[in-house]
Amino acid sequence: MRGRNAAAAAHALAGQLLFEQAALADAQMKPVRPPMRLLQPALVFAQRSQAEESVLLYSDLHNWVSAAASAVEKTERSMVALSIVSCFENKNYALFIHAENITQLPESIGLLRHLILLDLSGCRSLQSLPNVMENFSDLQRLDLTNCASLTALPPSVMAVSGFGHLFLNGSGINIANPLQSQLTGSTASSDH
Repeated sequence: MRGRNAAAAAHALAGQLLFEQAALADAQMKPVRPPMRLLQPALVFAQRSQAEESVLLYSDLHNWVSAAASAVEKTERSMVALSIVSCFENKNYALFIHAENITQLPESIGLLRHLILLDLSGCRSLQSLPNVMENFSDLQRLDLTNCASLTALPPSVMAVSGFGHLFLNGSGINIANPLQSQLTGSTASSDH
């Protein structure tokens, strides 16, 4: 019972922080309505100012958290959203997301262009990555260890230029697949 109350309190706090940050961003500039579906995220993100990116990030994260199917996933999405906001605002070079129940990541994660390390290890329910990986021009390490539900990489992974290490142990990705094995210049580690 205590765990549920703590999780509910964390979810409420995360939601309140996202709303406050969105309200602050709205007060600083006229809100920009993001498109319903970002068909070419790299181009859309590249043409926005920092303030516009903030509005887009908060709006996308709010929608992503609200769309969660279960209370458990909603709580985890709230925590992930706070991590993404913190990484975005502080220009952190590493983002660690260890959430067993999230099934997808928000497309606005592509706004974290400065990332060098993206660690998603243990995200057992993660089914797909957003097709915004080409935005991570400095990404050197992508850890998908134990992402058992993840069976494919988006095409944008191939566009990451400085990509060095890809960890796939315990993931559902089969690097024997010709399309998946085109990770030229990267070191893929898998127990498949």
